[in-house]
Amino acid sequence: MKLVELSGPGGKNERVETGAFLPVEANFWSPDHTRYTLFFDPGRVKEGIYPNRQSGRPLRAGHQYVLDIASTWTDANGQPMKAAYRHAFRVGPAVDKAIATSEWTVTRPAAGTRDRLVVKFPRPLDHGILARALGVEAAQARRIDGESAWRRMTPVWTFTPVAPWPSGEYNLVAQSFLEDPQGNQIGACVRSVCRRTEDRCASRGSLKARDPTAPFGSPSLSEFHDQHIVLWTLKNRENHRTREGNRRRDQAED
Repeated sequence: MKLVELSGPGGKNERVETGAFLPVEANFWSPDHTRYTLFFDPGRVKEGIYPNRQSGRPLRAGHQYVLDIASTWTDANGQPMKAAYRHAFRVGPAVDKAIATSEWTVTRPAAGTRDRLVVKFPRPLDHGILARALGVEAAQARRIDGESAWRRMTPVWTFTPVAPWPSGEYNLVAQSFLEDPQGNQIGACVRSVCRRTEDRCASRGSLKARDPTAPFGSPSLSEFHDQHIVLWTLKNRENHRTREGNRRRDQAED
């Protein structure tokens, strides 16, 4: 497998981009053997590192490339492909911006219901990581059981709880290894390490960072220093209806 840059009239000139991919001897197939993940060499991507200074980034905005896969590539049963495969594409502008949790929009569900929690991001995040990187916790770091859902290349994540939401405070917990498709993380962009700042969400509390090795349901969220938390409060809807009914009754009696 190789990356080929096309140039000239009709892209007739071809140049192999050597050293584009990270040379690792590992199995990066999906469990069903239908998706294989390639990693670009981070030394070529991040500025200031010797491979980058020497050869630049493997992909350049506005240039056209071909991913060339030889027919010797094997399937799950060790059988080679029937023919070679080439996929042509043109590169767009680089996205070198750290993920900012302060830019997320959280639509809170109603207490006493199983309404979805909806989180909207300013740009799509890596759908393969979202399943492991986002979760919901209540008081004492108690994990809320439920089903999360998202669509590939869409900036929306939803969470539906197994049981109705009780009133109280909740945390949307984002693991620090959450990435967008370009490899940018929370507080760190792929081009270089960005200065971490404490993100604030005025209407929903503060956001902090979480240790990616710490599981959900840990004893205390305050123990972690690399964890991002969105805090929100749900008020009991029945109590609200009761108060509203009493207010209207009092007005009628007056």
